[in-house]
Amino acid sequence: MKQIKTIGWDLDDTLYQRSDFYRAAFETMQEHVIQSQPSFESFNRIFDVQSDIEYEKFIREGKAKATYQFNRILSTYKKFHYEISIEQATIFQALNEYYRQHLTLNSEIIHVFEHLQAVGYDLFILTNGPSIDQRNKLNTLHTNRWILENHWFISEELNGSKPDIEVFNQVTEELGYLSYEFTYIGDKLY
Repeated sequence: MKQIKTIGWDLDDTLYQRSDFYRAAFETMQEHVIQSQPSFESFNRIFDVQSDIEYEKFIREGKAKATYQFNRILSTYKKFHYEISIEQATIFQALNEYYRQHLTLNSEIIHVFEHLQAVGYDLFILTNGPSIDQRNKLNTLHTNRWILENHWFISEELNGSKPDIEVFNQVTEELGYLSYEFTYIGDKLY
């Protein structure tokens, strides 16, 4: 009988909501830097799309991390017909980084981790993003209480990103499981 033995988790928008710190950064920008017309919900939808576009360029074209971060901010504001400066984009990014340092795991996720660990599942993380950023978030969330650091798989370190099947194959091979022995939980179906 085939049985699931390991369960993987995405990080962003699965273990915590990115929109929480993006909202805080956006509202601070609105209050102190640039007052723009879009609601946070409209801004966040476009920012999410621009982040994906710029992240792919970061991975595939070897763009610098700072370029990826600034371009997603600049292009999002531009979609709403606001030309912001690099200095304003720098402020937005600094606010993102500040608010990201205050992430917490949802108590329901903690209970799920504890239950899965207690019944013997092996847990892992598979996330897209720059290695340093993703590791900092995982440390801030204290995920190492349930998931060993050598079970943290980050796209920049894998030289590929989800949803590429090769990334999933790398993880199953490294963990020593067959493809049918694992499942993965994330926020997008791709």
